[in-house]
Amino acid sequence: MKCDCSSTLCPEHRQSFLDILADVPGRLNTMNVSIMKQAVMGGQGGKPTNDDDRPLPVNLGAAEAQKALMVALAEVCRRVRHCLPEGTLPTYAAIPAWLTNLMPRIVAHPESVDWYHRIRNEYEKAGKAIDLPPERIRAGKCTECHQVLYTVEGHEKVRCRPCNITYPVWELQTLELSHVMNYVAGAAMIIKVLERAEIKLKFKTLTSWADRGQVTYTETADGRIFRVGDVLKTIETMRT
Repeated sequence: MKCDCSSTLCPEHRQSFLDILADVPGRLNTMNVSIMKQAVMGGQGGKPTNDDDRPLPVNLGAAEAQKALMVALAEVCRRVRHCLPEGTLPTYAAIPAWLTNLMPRIVAHPESVDWYHRIRNEYEKAGKAIDLPPERIRAGKCTECHQVLYTVEGHEKVRCRPCNITYPVWELQTLELSHVMNYVAGAAMIIKVLERAEIKLKFKTLTSWADRGQVTYTETADGRIFRVGDVLKTIETMRT
């Protein structure tokens, strides 16, 4: 979806840009894990015991997606630097904070709309590169050994093989949410936390609720910060 503005970044996408920048460091760290090793679905001692537990194939696209995101961010840095009297380019690790501080200047730049859409596109591709396949979902953690349990989409129960305990999937997901009710983060990360409990919420929906004052948030230098409990409360209100 394009901005309402043709030459400068509109307020809604300015906030979306800030939320993405706030989440980039965490996303890149997660991608490093995806690139370095396989994700084992289960099994005692990390060894697969049946087809459902076998390791996911290494997602080689994660490295390419990570590089594309950093290239997009670095390109904005280079373009913005040309508009500054002096200054050197930041290190890769410092790029998100550097761009966040320059957001007032970025918003007014005639190329800001193109920058935003390119970075958002690469950011979303990076998320897809690290996500588990859609047919597999995280059920939660075993309450005895704390091993993370995964199951197949649509299954109502999941079993921890080391402990030989079977759990209703909804029970584990509800338990996980209860542990993070006070967790605070930007919109993108809040959405990822809710996805772990199979609660689907679009980035656009959450930011629109905030614009309309339908969900509580805190305005910070890094953008809007939400609390999981407040977002869940709004979701329940919208359902009734």
